Amino acid sequence: MSGATVVMQGSLSEFRLFDILQVVGISRQHTLIELRLQHRTPQGAIWVKSGQVLNARCGADEGRGAFFELFGPVADSFVVVRLQDPPRFAEPLGGLSSLLLEASNAGEDPAPPSDVHESLLQLEAPPPPVRAAPPPPARAAPPPRAVPLRAVPPAVSRTAASLARGRVLAVCSPKGGVGKSTLALNLAFALAERGLHTVLVDADPNGGQLSLLDARGRAQRGAYDLLDGDTRALDEALRPTAHERLKVLPASGPELPQAALQPEPRHVEGWRQLLGRVAQRCDVALVDCPAGMLGTTRDVLQGCTHALGVFQAEMVAGRSFDVFLQALRALPEPGQLEVLGTAVNMFQGRSRASLEAFQRLAAAGAGYRPFDTTLPRHDAFGAASLEGLPLRASQVDGARSLAFLFDMLASEVSARLGLDGPQRERTLPPGGFLL
Repeated sequence: MSGATVVMQGSLSEFRLFDILQVVGISRQHTLIELRLQHRTPQGAIWVKSGQVLNARCGADEGRGAFFELFGPVADSFVVVRLQDPPRFAEPLGGLSSLLLEASNAGEDPAPPSDVHESLLQLEAPPPPVRAAPPPPARAAPPPRAVPLRAVPPAVSRTAASLARGRVLAVCSPKGGVGKSTLALNLAFALAERGLHTVLVDADPNGGQLSLLDARGRAQRGAYDLLDGDTRALDEALRPTAHERLKVLPASGPELPQAALQPEPRHVEGWRQLLGRVAQRCDVALVDCPAGMLGTTRDVLQGCTHALGVFQAEMVAGRSFDVFLQALRALPEPGQLEVLGTAVNMFQGRSRASLEAFQRLAAAGAGYRPFDTTLPRHDAFGAASLEGLPLRASQVDGARSLAFLFDMLASEVSARLGLDGPQRERTLPPGGFLL
């Protein structure tokens, strides 16, 4: 296909078309899902963008009828591609969520398969370079009552000194409960899959990363233990995982150290020293910050070179998100930290409030630098955390499809960091993820 990049492929005996469309259909890039019969013969195709179904084709049929025909148990495999030069269609067939609901009510979507294999998903080529994308079309939702987020100047730039320090990416948000820790874990795994040596630093005193990995009690010391002590003990605190290119620095050991209970001004320099040492041991360090942009988060940010904001696609979080850039610009040395971008999380295509929040961010200006990849709210996140695993290593229903989105986000992050490289497929050993 001319002007197209293959980003995902697999067997429809192991992935439902319903789940594939939910995962890829919210992207702001033109996306084609081609369905194939045995021997790779095309059966049909669906074109989607920004939660809209642009067109569908099944054999000689085209339009809404063809869309529903493609849910029959005929196709054998699928390929997802990003289109750089998409065809033009007169009008979309409708919203993806409403069409999927109609297909589900009609009984077109078969039950999910029970046998899922670890090595199915393959990326044949990295996604295209990140490009500025227009806001979603107005018809993606009823006309919103949106009041744009406060206008902001362009993103701050790094100084030459920060460029030489290595890449330390803070994952932060003004509001708690936005899925920041889950995003950090799965993004760290996806970056490691791309061949990058990655360290995930838990800077939240609550130690959310050990909870996600079901590894409470398995760490003897962590980041907060090192702030008041010898940062040369870092190698002892770093924990290996089942992925040889990913390590985790927990927040602390079994007991909360004084540095976690009572932040002090001197800890600003402690975080600078600690994160600088971490950066020397990897290609990129992801720092899972505490909720909010002040207090301990402000101290941690002064040791980072980049910030990734996590924007929950709902109105309360949207109304407070302008604090993200305000807090970054209020740092003592704001020029040392670059806004890498904003990841939209917990998006719900059937929720008007979620769509309005999404559109507000898209219209807010260049300062937030939203990524093209949008992450939906999905039960698989909670189910994977019960297993103590990242999505890519989990076998719960929908996990592997969602992991594809983190592959896409990792490609955007690594490109913006200047660390772009191919993804490498692997099979994880059995047992707990944190070794």
